[in-house]
Amino acid sequence: MGCIVTSVPTASFENLDKEVTVRALVDTGAMYLTLPPQWRGRFGEFGDLREQTCVLASGSGHFEPLLGCIPLEQSQVAVDTLGHRLFKVDAIDLKGFQLTPSERSLLALRSEQMKDKASP
Repeated sequence: MGCIVTSVPTASFENLDKEVTVRALVDTGAMYLTLPPQWRGRFGEFGDLREQTCVLASGSGHFEPLLGCIPLEQSQVAVDTLGHRLFKVDAIDLKGFQLTPSERSLLALRSEQMKDKASP
């Protein structure tokens, strides 16, 4: 299996004028865009941050930017694992998508919990 590395324009929500293009490894096992902490100054000041310790499969201390599945989905980009490339997805066909009864129940429960949190 090969690696896919791509350029990602990145900015802080608080400093959109400080956009930086980074080369990131596409990692569908990762959730978010993950950047080395040493790069924090490139994007200006941040609000509240949460430190997260990452352990790499290689066990090395080398850390490179990772592009996870959530930013890929938000950008409507899919991964072609055979062609080792990314491609734009214009639409997602959910007609064949069906929830199991237990998934429907869980979704309904979470929806009610969200409504309760939103109510003053």
